[in-house]
Amino acid sequence: CGGDNDCWVGSGDINQDGDVDVLDLLDLVYHILGTDLLDGLDAQIADVNQDNILDILDLVDIVAMILGDDLMSRKAIDVDEVDLSFTSNSIDLDSEILVALNIVFEYSDGVDIDFQISSSSILGECLDLSNNRTNCIITTENVGQIISSNESFEIISIEAAAPGKYLDVNLIEIPLELSIGAAYPNPFNPKVKFDYA
Repeated sequence: CGGDNDCWVGSGDINQDGDVDVLDLLDLVYHILGTDLLDGLDAQIADVNQDNILDILDLVDIVAMILGDDLMSRKAIDVDEVDLSFTSNSIDLDSEILVALNIVFEYSDGVDIDFQISSSSILGECLDLSNNRTNCIITTENVGQIISSNESFEIISIEAAAPGKYLDVNLIEIPLELSIGAAYPNPFNPKVKFDYA
């Protein structure tokens, strides 16, 4: 760019080394998590969609830049929602799409919780917000488990974005156990009913 700072604005090359890569993604993730805030020209460069907000929408747009045009042919981008299924200690991505997620978890106070982000994720980072809350940023394009933990958690909030747009999130709870009640009427003939949960 030389001396012209305007050519950097919105480019995604946050560290201005001439390459848009994982180092730029990490700079933005740490900004979103609040550990290393970007300002000035760095913030303008990171604001890929030029909406004056640095968030997961910019993050997924930078990932799309890195993956290139092949990404658009491999993943459907004409969707408005993402499907996630969850248990008390895991979340799975059910939609085949490049997505960035900003998730806040809550759990019992003082629990020694350990979050494991799937190794197939493009990028993932978690930051403890307090003794019972953690914020995780995850970018992935692979269907399947994206995060799990050794302890139970509650999902407080989830934001999702695909290249160029925010997505609605469909959360589907996966039951961990099945319960079948007693058959009735008893005796029965020729039909029987039972309750399940």
